[in-house]
Amino acid sequence: MKKLLRVMMALMIFSGAYGQAETTEGFDKASYTISLMKGYPTGSYKNYLKSIDDPASTFGVTMVYLVNPFKKQMRSSRLFTGGEFGYQGNKQKDIINQYGGNFYVSYSEFWLNLYVRYRPVLWSSKINPYVDVFSGPKLYNARIMENVSDEEQYKIDKMNSVALNYGAGAGIGIKASREGQAAKYIDIGIYVNGSNPVRQMDRKSVLVNSAAEVYFEKKVVVPNQFQVKVGFTGFL
Repeated sequence: MKKLLRVMMALMIFSGAYGQAETTEGFDKASYTISLMKGYPTGSYKNYLKSIDDPASTFGVTMVYLVNPFKKQMRSSRLFTGGEFGYQGNKQKDIINQYGGNFYVSYSEFWLNLYVRYRPVLWSSKINPYVDVFSGPKLYNARIMENVSDEEQYKIDKMNSVALNYGAGAGIGIKASREGQAAKYIDIGIYVNGSNPVRQMDRKSVLVNSAAEVYFEKKVVVPNQFQVKVGFTGFL
């Protein structure tokens, strides 16, 4: 985490010294990105999920809004700063069920990150590379559900926990707009996403006994993952 914060600080200092462009014409004030993502667990977390035949990957969506820190000076910047909101989740169907019926566990993650993007190419190029770093709180939510019918599901129990997540990645934007239009790109990026240890519902222990009582243990995990994102970026 300390290394990531040093990287973020270095990018800000670098941008302050070298990030501004000389021209004030056609500068970008802000950008927005909407991405679909797929996360692949890594390290001990991957081994833990494999041990219970849990889905090895999860789908999600992220939304990023960034601003040019030099927009008041009407100058372009290689560095944009802002925030990211994201969600990903999956479902565990195989739990210990002594009662009968249809039970499952829904796992979801929500995060709100400080986000920094560095773009070495300022003009509207056909290929626009970028480097991202981010950090913030992530909420881990587990809900034990009873599936009564296709239309009815009831929450039986739940567990929430929060941990600091952080990461970095790089990618390229492929220009999708015509000349004379505001720049728009299709982005493809790869990321490493780390997390502080967090206490979660132990997926191996979830039990619905013969009296329909729910039982589970808690386990400390480190939910690190590798991410692939494909999204759309527009400039304002």
